[in-house]
Amino acid sequence: MDWIFEKSDAEFERTKEKIGSLSEFLDCVQFKWKEWSKTKLYPQEKLPWFRGVGKERYKLVPRIYRGKGEIGWKYNSNEAVDMRAEFARRAKPFINQKLPYSIGEYLHLMQHYGFPTRLLDWTEGALIAFYFAIRIPGNDKTPCVWMLNPSWLNHVNDVTIENKETGESKSLVLYTDYNAVEEFPADKIISEHYLNEHKLAQFPVAVFPPHIDPRIVAQKSVFTIHGRLKDGFNVLFKKYPEAQICMLRISSDQEMIKEEMIPELNRLGMTETTIFPDLEGLSREIQAEYKMPLTGF
Repeated sequence: MDWIFEKSDAEFERTKEKIGSLSEFLDCVQFKWKEWSKTKLYPQEKLPWFRGVGKERYKLVPRIYRGKGEIGWKYNSNEAVDMRAEFARRAKPFINQKLPYSIGEYLHLMQHYGFPTRLLDWTEGALIAFYFAIRIPGNDKTPCVWMLNPSWLNHVNDVTIENKETGESKSLVLYTDYNAVEEFPADKIISEHYLNEHKLAQFPVAVFPPHIDPRIVAQKSVFTIHGRLKDGFNVLFKKYPEAQICMLRISSDQEMIKEEMIPELNRLGMTETTIFPDLEGLSREIQAEYKMPLTGF
């Protein structure tokens, strides 16, 4: 079916009608991706990225920038540096100490284990994002899944990698090794402009993380790493009306979510241990099997 997207001036696109089933969600994803692929304005990555959230009012702002309202701490660059260093110093007993972790890799670990950072979580898995959006039912809320063409984001930020053999450029940072700046020159942009809290670039960019933790692998995790503009995505929306990012709104019918959507995802193998392959995920999965409500993660 043809999905209708709407937006007001200088605002991102969102589905006019709410998605009422998993099949509708997948159809909407295919519809929008094909639409984006038709334009010649921007390059297109092989896969779109997704971010599932429980409420559509949640903005694309990293936790460390959300002010005193959520985490009780207002961003301070000096303290951000100190906290990252302290995490790196004290995390060693819990990680593979044989590996020389970089500053950026510690940043990824911090994000995945609940520490507020300038990273925003995305995934290459559409079903994973859909599950994150609806996994904890709540009253009077509209879950949603953000959808992004990461190549568009890095293209408008002039972050490209050139293939020396073909001369072609790819607008996506390869973020697998923070120290391999000779092999992946664009990674130097990250180290110089996104890891130094005192010399941050303005806008967010899309990055592939190193696979240093089972959760990162299981969740098919990818990230946007944000610069000094707390509302960087909103500024980009105003600057690029044709921005290749949109919101897929999901029905807020809690009965439908609990009785239809979540069981269908479970039948397809999408459960708590799928995305949290540890004892914590197992505990929540058993709770769900015995109809105990999930309250967080």
